[in-house]
Amino acid sequence: MRFTLALPRWDGDAAAVLQHWREQHDPQAQRIGPHLLLLWGIDTDESVYRDHVMRVAQRHAPTDITLPVAVPWCTGNHMARTLLLVERGLAPLIHLHRALYGGPLAPWRALDQPFTPHVQLAEMEDALMAQALADRWNAQGLMLSGVVDRLTVGRLRAGRWETEMELPLGAPP
Repeated sequence: MRFTLALPRWDGDAAAVLQHWREQHDPQAQRIGPHLLLLWGIDTDESVYRDHVMRVAQRHAPTDITLPVAVPWCTGNHMARTLLLVERGLAPLIHLHRALYGGPLAPWRALDQPFTPHVQLAEMEDALMAQALADRWNAQGLMLSGVVDRLTVGRLRAGRWETEMELPLGAPP
């Protein structure tokens, strides 16, 4: 199964701050750095997937992002997360996500949940702990920023992320 991520180019020490936090609270932190998940777990023909993602990347411009607030998110299946939400860049990322789930990948689009661009900070079983971690993050008053200027396509193999290709946004055909 393939995934498409945005691995932002972070301003200043934002990547180090995020990764330090994630290493303390997110078991996925060792797989890959701070990212926004755009297409997840799609199992279809490799060339169809890659060609589609490449065409979408060419049609979308790089996007500046800010992530000013953390919130808890509970899935209802004994899993809780603390997410850092995108503020600036929200609309372009939603449009990018919608385009990625168009064309040949439309059958995989989940219409029962809105897409909320975020970076995961923590994962645990306790919803109250997710809220406490969000409160602790927010008390720092951090305003992280960066730019989403490429898409990264890859997969998980033996619990590790493997990048298959990186596609710059807005690149000419």
